[in-house]
Amino acid sequence: MIRAVFDEYEAKTEGTVYTDPTTDRLFELFEENNAVLFIAEDAGEIKGCCGIFPTPGLPKDCAELVKYYVAGDARGTGIGRKLYEKSETFAITSGYKNLYIESTPDFIQAVGFMKKSDSKYAQNRSVNPVILDVIFGC
Repeated sequence: MIRAVFDEYEAKTEGTVYTDPTTDRLFELFEENNAVLFIAEDAGEIKGCCGIFPTPGLPKDCAELVKYYVAGDARGTGIGRKLYEKSETFAITSGYKNLYIESTPDFIQAVGFMKKSDSKYAQNRSVNPVILDVIFGC
């Protein structure tokens, strides 16, 4: 499903999750303490995912929001928002105060959602998304 999203957007794949060998072993990757990957499924088909990961090199109170993808036919249904909210709740209960997010120009729509979500719910938030518009393909 993740690679299908890249294909749909004709996104650059070099140096991204698309070519990362851990993409085929996410279950193993998320066995890390204070890490989680939420999956949305409908009739046995994966429709989205979003997770929290304690990426090395980040401050102790900061985790990375990772693997946030929603299948094309599931966008606009609220699945993405639910996945994000579950991930954010996990981050809060795990003691994180900040979320770090990497994206590419190909997924500016997702970054836009994060910015919109951040401003809309800022007064009720316990974590602060740190949004970087462009990391790969600069």
